[in-house]
Order: sequence, then structure tokens, then C-alpha cells
Amino acid sequence: MPLTKAGLEDVVAANSAPCGHCFLCERERPELCEDLLFLNGAYAEQITVPARIVEKNLLRVPDHLSFEEAALVEPLACAVHGIEETGVSTGETAAVLGAGPLGLMLIRLAAARGEDPDDRGASRHGHPVGRGVL
Repeated sequence: MPLTKAGLEDVVAANSAPCGHCFLCERERPELCEDLLFLNGAYAEQITVPARIVEKNLLRVPDHLSFEEAALVEPLACAVHGIEETGVSTGETAAVLGAGPLGLMLIRLAAARGEDPDDRGASRHGHPVGRGVL
């Protein structure tokens, strides 16, 4: 039975799932799984999700979250991870190359952390995303 608004619950599937049994999975490094299963077809109207992904990486969408908001969770998580990995500290300047969706999220997150994002490219494209626009 397909999962739809009229069906069971609203869910989202990640695009991959580790095997859980290889050398790296057993050492709690599933992101480096030797047999990582990928699911292609994010823009398909309908898709069959492999059982391993359903078992390991199927998440319920909370009732208070719209589909549009839920669609931003994964890219925002990537942006948060990216900001955390930079080592940039409060008061330092962070340059973001590109003013696409991920670049805009990075600029907003840097500004929220008190960093000084260089948003000249974003501003040039009509996106007022620098300090004070949070």
C-alpha cells in the first residue's frame, strides 16, 4: 500500500543505508560502509524504497512540519555540518562561494553564529542574507 496523505503516516526516506555488517559498520563508521546502498530517483512521483533503507533510514515527518519544510531538513543539516567543520570562530570572516540554496543557508548560519559572512555574491543576486536579516 503506498504511503500517501490519505494513507498511514507521512515519511521521508534517506537516499542511502549502510549494511551494518562490514568492517567499517562494525566499528561504528556507517558513513564509510563498504556496501552502502544508494537510492536514486529523488524527483520521481513514485518510488519503491529498498527494504534496507526502510529499516535503517525511514523517518516520520512530524505533523507540525509541512512537506516544504521537511524538504529543507537534509540540506540544512549539511549546512550545519559544514559550518561546524570549518573551524571559523565568532568574529572571523567566512567566505561562501555560491549563492544557491546551500550557500544561502551557510551564510545565514554563519551570521547566526556571530561570524561575518561575505555575502557580496548573494546580495548581487538579490538575496539580502547578511548580518541583521536573520
